[in-house]
Amino acid sequence: MKTSLITMLLFSLSVFYCTAQTLELKISNPQPRLGQSFTISVDIDTVSSTVFSSLSNKFKLSTGKNAGGDALSAIATEAVATKTGRNKIGPISIDINGKKYSTNAVEFDIVDSLPAVDKGFWIRTSRLNDSTVLVLTDQRIPALTYYDHTDNSLTITKQTNGNDEEAKLNEAEDVENAKVNMQLGQSEMQSIQLAARELNFKSHFWVYKVSIINKSKPVVLHKAVFKNIPDYYNFKDIKIN
Repeated sequence: MKTSLITMLLFSLSVFYCTAQTLELKISNPQPRLGQSFTISVDIDTVSSTVFSSLSNKFKLSTGKNAGGDALSAIATEAVATKTGRNKIGPISIDINGKKYSTNAVEFDIVDSLPAVDKGFWIRTSRLNDSTVLVLTDQRIPALTYYDHTDNSLTITKQTNGNDEEAKLNEAEDVENAKVNMQLGQSEMQSIQLAARELNFKSHFWVYKVSIINKSKPVVLHKAVFKNIPDYYNFKDIKIN
């Protein structure tokens, strides 16, 4: 009897893991700050196909789109970071029409909020794994400040024949022993309500992915690798490994 029960249990588990399909779980900000909102989303392309599969013999279907014809490839919810520290979301498992779906797990840190100022520049790093590190930058510019260059935020540059060349966003750039890609860029107007006044400023947030080519060699991002760093910012070399 025990042998039969064990056999049935193993069979059930094998069926689950063989039929379970993986959905991508992700967050919009790889390292949210305290009090900052971010989006948690799950890709649903394969789920949509499963839900409406029984109708495919009657109609020509366009799965993954809403009633207006726009792409609908994910479900999402807004979250607000309420406590600093390490967090883990997932894996999340669901059962739809007899099919098993399971997401990956996402681990990330929530860090402290920025000070209540309308001017400043901040750089931090977040390690994804042993070969990938994110460089995250925050910049605040007073709302009425005028700048005579078009890009007020940080861009990464490389040295070519002694001359600086501005990095093309979303294209890999060479840094010694590493490749750098821009992953995310956001700019918006924000305000902070203080007891005596309201601070209005332009907020810029950028995320760069640094992919290490050779883990046995160090990767150091010097000030010369960057462009448009504010004069008031005390830059220190960023040591990746």
